[in-house]
Amino acid sequence: MSDPRTQALEEEVERLRAQVAALESEASGLREERDRFRRLCDLSPNVIYLYDLDESRNLYANRQLAELLGYGTEDMLRMGGTLMATIGHPDDMAVMPEHIGRLRQARDGDVLEVAYRCQRPDGSWRWLLSKDIVFGRDEAGRPRWILGVVEDVTERRRAEDELRLQEHEIARQAEELLVREAERAALQDQVIEAHQVAMRELSTPLMPIADQVLAMPLVGTIDRERSQRILEVLLDGISEQQAHVAILDITGVREANGQVADALIRVARAARLLGAEVVLTGVSPSVAQALMAADVDLGETLTLGTLQAGISYALRRTGGASGGEWRGRRGPALVSARSIR
Repeated sequence: MSDPRTQALEEEVERLRAQVAALESEASGLREERDRFRRLCDLSPNVIYLYDLDESRNLYANRQLAELLGYGTEDMLRMGGTLMATIGHPDDMAVMPEHIGRLRQARDGDVLEVAYRCQRPDGSWRWLLSKDIVFGRDEAGRPRWILGVVEDVTERRRAEDELRLQEHEIARQAEELLVREAERAALQDQVIEAHQVAMRELSTPLMPIADQVLAMPLVGTIDRERSQRILEVLLDGISEQQAHVAILDITGVREANGQVADALIRVARAARLLGAEVVLTGVSPSVAQALMAADVDLGETLTLGTLQAGISYALRRTGGASGGEWRGRRGPALVSARSIR
């Protein structure tokens, strides 16, 4: 008959053997699951890694990491936890502590992104984009293990940079076009204004004939705006030149109506207020008939047939002719202001 203590020990051994077998079976299953996971990760075109926040190192990374960065396995193992500090761009590594801080505060399911540059052995830089989630927590419930996926976005960033440059260039060219268009519009306005000024000057040319004598030959149609211009230019000229006689030659005016006559009368009256006399010359038969048909009264305005006659009259008028001679010449004109001489 066996010793009870021996029997108990044997039973405990058998129980332990069963537990060991179960653990070995479980471990074998975990290894198979791990191997399947690694094979799946190796099939991914992106880098997949498992990062320990407490130890500040990668617990796992698929083979794409070495291919992406261009470093051998031994080189990466040698750099260990200093990998990113060694090959990461200093400007980008400065934001990593902030990213780690956000991971420590992350909730399950939160996906946190960070972009940074890494330098390959040949000196070139690659833009990488990491997308991280909390994979596991410690006993206190704090995030500890981070599962991340890294994508090489170098070409995308380069395309974005080129697009921004193109947009900037398009904006610059558009701004230049706007400036040139504004300059063209301003130049066009200047040309139009200069043309208008020239036309106004040509439409109301005022010429000094002699001391105290001015002449304004008019051509074309006289409308309300032009009649006002005639009045302004003539009065300014009379005032500046201290003129005593102003000749309005309408040889080039082919049509006349009440508006034209009214303008001429206004000019003559305004000139008399400045002490000058207006002489109207060059009244054509058609203009005379139109004025007669409209029953226009030119008042005391002296009319002469030609500009030459008007100039001769003005020169005599301002040349100190005797009073008798002057009165004899002026009288008939005042009696018949509509006559054409």
